[in-house]
Amino acid sequence: MNDSKHRIAVIGAGGVTEMHFDGFRMRPERIDVVAVVDPSAERREWAQRTYGVPNAYASVAEALAGVEFDVAVVCTPSHVRVATVRELAAAGKH
Repeated sequence: MNDSKHRIAVIGAGGVTEMHFDGFRMRPERIDVVAVVDPSAERREWAQRTYGVPNAYASVAEALAGVEFDVAVVCTPSHVRVATVRELAAAGKH
């Protein structure tokens, strides 16, 4: 068994992310959600208030500069997903 705890940044905080956050809550021994990224201040605040996410950023670049994370869970709309994944991959993020 792998004993590491994954530090996750959730990229995008739209409706689909609720399902992800609920799933993450079920494995606190394995998952630490350290950041949420969304251009909407309202959605960032929702994630922080509802799920206790400690850090919130308006862009991937801000998150990369502001918090350490191992894995990004990309929940963006389709039209920005490829650019988002490329930015994360260029920074060495899974």
